[in-house]
Amino acid sequence: MVEVTSFTLMALFIARQGTTASAAHQIASNLAALLYMVPLSLAIATSARVSYWLGA
Repeated sequence: MVEVTSFTLMALFIARQGTTASAAHQIASNLAALLYMVPLSLAIATSARVSYWLGA
């Protein structure tokens, strides 16, 4: 909840600077989310695969 609130507040603060700054913030936010979620999903999938392999 803190993360969502901080991203929302940043978007509101940046919106005052215009559409270009707002678009740049949206691109940076999406890129940060992608760089976070891809390794996280790979780690979760690897963990599930290893736990299945060790339990068999």
